[in-house]
Amino acid sequence: VLHHTPKGPKYVFLFLFTDVLLVAKQIRSRQYKYNRTLPLEPLKFELVAANDDNKFAFRILNGAEELLMYTTTEGERRAWLDAFPNARKLHKGMHF
Repeated sequence: VLHHTPKGPKYVFLFLFTDVLLVAKQIRSRQYKYNRTLPLEPLKFELVAANDDNKFAFRILNGAEELLMYTTTEGERRAWLDAFPNARKLHKGMHF
């Protein structure tokens, strides 16, 4: 996905697990540089209304921090927004 930062848009890779979201950037084919780990529980995910600048955007809210992400299609955006609550449900249903 494309992450809108104060320095401009940057491509990032999101790795979603049942309890965390990892953010990384690709440095080579199948090699990634770790950026950060975000626990899923406090995160909120919001659809961003479409306009000419952000047709397929969504927002990840982490307290006061906001991460604005863009996908290339509506289907990809919908898949991410559906995946976040599904990961939480899976995590709550796991027994350790």
